[in-house]
Amino acid sequence: VRLAGRPAAMSGLILRPYQESVIDDTREALRRHHSVLMQGPTGMGKTAITVFMMGRAAAQGKRAYFLVHQNELLSQTSKALWRQQLEHGMIASGKARSTLPAQVASVQTLVRRMDQYKEPDLLIIDEAHRAAATTYKTIIERWPNARVIGLTATPQRTDGKPLDVMFDTLVLGPTIRELMDAGYLCDYEIYAPPIGIDVSTVKRKMGDFDSKELEAVVDKKSITGDAVAHYKTHARGKRCVVMCVSIKHAEHVAEQYQAAGVSSGIIEGTMTGQQRDKMLADFAAGRLMVICNVKLLVEGVDIPAIEVVQWLRPTQSLVVWMQGNGRGLRPADNKTGLIIFDHVGNCLRHGLPDDDREW
Repeated sequence: VRLAGRPAAMSGLILRPYQESVIDDTREALRRHHSVLMQGPTGMGKTAITVFMMGRAAAQGKRAYFLVHQNELLSQTSKALWRQQLEHGMIASGKARSTLPAQVASVQTLVRRMDQYKEPDLLIIDEAHRAAATTYKTIIERWPNARVIGLTATPQRTDGKPLDVMFDTLVLGPTIRELMDAGYLCDYEIYAPPIGIDVSTVKRKMGDFDSKELEAVVDKKSITGDAVAHYKTHARGKRCVVMCVSIKHAEHVAEQYQAAGVSSGIIEGTMTGQQRDKMLADFAAGRLMVICNVKLLVEGVDIPAIEVVQWLRPTQSLVVWMQGNGRGLRPADNKTGLIIFDHVGNCLRHGLPDDDREW
């Protein structure tokens, strides 16, 4: 039944028309297929779609598990479910076992505890371009009767592994440009040199540039100094995420920003969740203007406060390029648009963020 803008499934949840359409298309695809990959750009509202699908399953007495790979995504989805008053359990380290039919699960924890849980009727996989990994395959193969819905902005893997071994068909959501024109995403300006830095001697590893060799090419004062100067000229006072190659590289970039009088810090995988949360809170509040990021703020994390994405990390991965820019395309109060500084030629490799793509 089409909802035509009325509250959906649970009180307070109102789907946008294109969200209704993609859910309808996915439901129709599941009548003919066992597993469906739902593609939609960052900012389409995949969390709202997930909450609706899990609420609908619960209302029908069915079990639905939502699989994520990051603790931030675990917490983000759980909060969204509680806002809609949908009781659910969490399958994660340190969380007590729950028998509720709705579960939000860390894929790394679930794969070790599958014998403790009943087979679900529906598995929803976040960032489903990761689903060709062994952990996801183990879960899907162990529960062969569960219908599977994968969600992703970029149905492609850097390592070249195919996704059609996991999903039977693809359902397409709106394009980035369509969401921009409708006001659901903000527009952008991009600054880039006509020729990117020379990475011809850098080896490839798992489909992307080798981090150690890449660090030697980009971690130079001349490149970082140029990045700081461009920020101060074109984006001073705006909150900026800098995409860096390594922790060492991020530390050097942060130091140069600090030396230029711009408050900055780094965020990387060895930090505790509490440390990351505090840094992101300071960033959102404007107490910290620049975050030098090492491979974290690419997928799933919802930070509308980002006004600038600065690329000092060359990447061969379209997924990294699209997901990274997508972090900054969410609209926010007093945000006029996104500025992208591409110092390393990623737009020459992958095109513009809103280019039409055939997935």
